[in-house]
Amino acid sequence: MRQGQSLVMTPQLQQAIKLLQLSNQELTEFVEAEIERNPLLNKGEEDSSGDSERAQSDNREQLSLDESSGLGAARDQLDAPGEDVYEPGTGSDTATPAGSSGPSAKADWSGVGGGGSSEDFDYTANLSSDVSLHEHLHTQLNLAPLSAADRLIASRLIDETDDTGYLRADIEEVAVALGADTANVEAVLSVCQGFDPTGVMARSIPECLGLQLKELGRYDPAMEAMVQNLQLVAKHDLKGLADICGVDKEDLL
Repeated sequence: MRQGQSLVMTPQLQQAIKLLQLSNQELTEFVEAEIERNPLLNKGEEDSSGDSERAQSDNREQLSLDESSGLGAARDQLDAPGEDVYEPGTGSDTATPAGSSGPSAKADWSGVGGGGSSEDFDYTANLSSDVSLHEHLHTQLNLAPLSAADRLIASRLIDETDDTGYLRADIEEVAVALGADTANVEAVLSVCQGFDPTGVMARSIPECLGLQLKELGRYDPAMEAMVQNLQLVAKHDLKGLADICGVDKEDLL
């Protein structure tokens, strides 16, 4: 028996995340729109004089606390311009934080891919992530057990991958450009296709689906036949698809 935790994206949580991303002006406009839409809402009157006095009192208390505890000096140090803690990564043209051990340096990618259960993946963990797909792939390449020559091939394949995750380059052309053997490039691609997210660097929709089904342990001969004949699905030819897959038509429904 396995226990796990997951974060449920309730409507209230989704709205809270949305509101946190709004500027003061946008938040004011949102409140005004809600008041106009809902007659039961009432905007409280602001007591500017009272707020001003409370703010001045809070500032005096905070200043006294900072001076007595030394927090003022510490805050000055924290506000000072920081040093550049990034250094060039090995095997790619991206940078990783010094002392970092993996993808979590810029975003929480833990529990994703690598055979992990999709039930454990928290889709909200990367809502604010600014890591691009290519950066994420290069970071994983840094951790892959590949030789220097194979890393060069993998880096080229990653650079030839578009923003949707599909590899758009021809394997033979990559092999010729790098002076490598085509079979070796295919082997390196197989390693890269094991990177997160599942199905990345596929060359077609059937190959992408195949990688995802293999991850789920459901890529049996019948499923493989269906993936390779997706045009029959588009034509709604379920009988023909069932014959090719060797299953009953009811099994496809």
